[in-house]
Amino acid sequence: MEEHLLMQILNLPSPAGFRANYILICDNPQVKVPPAIQSLADEGSIRLLVNEVNKGPSYTRNRGIEEGNSQWILFLDDDIVPSRDLLSAYSMAIESHPESLGFVGVTEFPEPFNDVTNALDLNGAVGFFKMSRFKKEQAWAPTANLMLNRSLLGDRRFREELTLGGEDVELLTRNSQDNGKRYLSLPDAVVCHPWWNEGKSQVRRMFRYGYGNATILQLPHIRTYSCLDFSTTIETLFGLVLLTPFMLIGGIHFGTVLTFFVIVLAAELITNAARSITVSQKVSPALIWQMMLHKNAQEFGFFWALLRQRRFSSMCRMIDFSFRKAHPSPFRLNRWKIVKLIVTAVLLLLLL
Repeated sequence: MEEHLLMQILNLPSPAGFRANYILICDNPQVKVPPAIQSLADEGSIRLLVNEVNKGPSYTRNRGIEEGNSQWILFLDDDIVPSRDLLSAYSMAIESHPESLGFVGVTEFPEPFNDVTNALDLNGAVGFFKMSRFKKEQAWAPTANLMLNRSLLGDRRFREELTLGGEDVELLTRNSQDNGKRYLSLPDAVVCHPWWNEGKSQVRRMFRYGYGNATILQLPHIRTYSCLDFSTTIETLFGLVLLTPFMLIGGIHFGTVLTFFVIVLAAELITNAARSITVSQKVSPALIWQMMLHKNAQEFGFFWALLRQRRFSSMCRMIDFSFRKAHPSPFRLNRWKIVKLIVTAVLLLLLL
């Protein structure tokens, strides 16, 4: 618990006609509660709950939902810095749209300051956090700064088995589809989120994101918004590994087989290098490496979940996270997919 951050949240002014009840839940039984936080809990200004064992984000959020009884539930990460008028922005939205499914605020990140944070920004890892600046409504959003209407949420809860990620996408899209509504964007409700771990590598986080996405892909309300896609690099390499014995038995020279692997890896490197240079407007081997590393960590997490769960039929599939249209068209192209296809074709012509 960071006292100076939490106090900024707990000291937010309540709008006229509204009462804010704070429930602070810590998912760490060994936590040392800061004196100021403990004092607020002792005097009854906040409800402080500590899980007896580490239960994960889904259980913790569900506990918060069950402990409260207000009509509107505001989720905030404990490490954000809120704007002073955050609650006012939400209260005005409630008054204007009392039947809304919920509201999504803007979660800003500081300017990238090193290769890791630049890679996360350029790869789009933080794009969904600030989507409210660009879209009027959304099917889901990260729970760092999000409000739900309790009556429309009903008895739906976060799936507690989703311990590695995907729980926010799963619940919020399910809630949206069941109600036939989307969450309204609220660009005036702004918080600032620090870079995770002070800008250190987020390979594990990206792996968890991929793992969680693959796990929820099997759920009907998610799979309906998925489609076949070109294989990722890790999926292509896995396919080549499976095909290698058959290629060798069929008389293909080992050097040729090895060349296939080299082409796949080279195409990934060249495409990421081109993308890094194009979007950052600079040549930085370190940035190229971080962009490729974090992108492939997420793709490997997706692949590893499918492999562990023996869901091979879900490989070469992607989720359309906009959730705009059921059964989206397969094999959708973008600039960088086209570049990778061209690079792969050129390498095949040159090396084989």
